[in-house]
Order: sequence, then structure tokens, then C-alpha cells
Amino acid sequence: CSRARGGARADRAPCASWHALHPNHPELSDKDNAPILGSGVVIKHNGNQRYTTDGVSDAILRTVADKAGIKTQHYYNRADLPGGSTLGSIATTKVSLSSVDIGLAQLAMHSANETASTSDYLDMEKLMSAFYSTCITKNGNKTEIK
Repeated sequence: CSRARGGARADRAPCASWHALHPNHPELSDKDNAPILGSGVVIKHNGNQRYTTDGVSDAILRTVADKAGIKTQHYYNRADLPGGSTLGSIATTKVSLSSVDIGLAQLAMHSANETASTSDYLDMEKLMSAFYSTCITKNGNKTEIK
């Protein structure tokens, strides 16, 4: 992917884990919007930009995933519960790059017995390979994904 055409490549995808719908504590998740183990890579959203995902970076990642046949799911932070932030949102204050926060759904995050899905891990591996081997260029308001 040549950057000589004057376009900037969108190339940041901070990866982290995220809380899946926990069968013992479903009240901590939005019943209509909770990551499920085995349902694909989680794309994380937050209205206060505590995650770096915006409409453009979400569309770019979903396009790459769709072309590669990789499952994705979305997480929107509950407005009534404070959510974490990621290093991605801190990094983008220093370097102006398009960025999308993604992760794997898991149970018992930060415990000694974290549980995640093998199929989600394999989807993440395929997605990262597809994302970083895809030519993504932005020229003005136009984004090209090849």
C-alpha cells in the first residue's frame, strides 16, 4: 500500500478484552447489547470517546472483516455505569491516526480464571492479519479499502 498518493493510512487497532454477558450477573450488562462468547471480535463504542472507535473507523474494520468472512459484534458502553478506557484513546491524543478499539469477549476479566472463546481468538488473529494486509487510504473525505 503506497502512501505516496498523499493519503494517510488508517492503521491503529488497539486490542483488549471486554466483559461478556455473564450468566451469574446479567444485570451488569445491557440485555440488548452485550458481547457473547463465541460471537466474534468485539468492536467497542463509547459516546464520550473513552474508546477510540468512531463511525469511520468502525466502518473500515467491519468492511475488512466482512471481506474476510470474520464475525464481529458491537459493544456500546452503558450510560449509567462508568466504563473503562483504553490506552488507544490516550495514544490518539498524541498521534493523529484513525483508530478502532476492538477486543475479545471474556468472563471474569482481571481475575485468576478469565474465560474466553477459542473461536473469538482465532477470529481476532484472522482479523488482524486481514486488517494489516489491507490497503486503506484516506484522501480528503474519501476512504478506499483494497
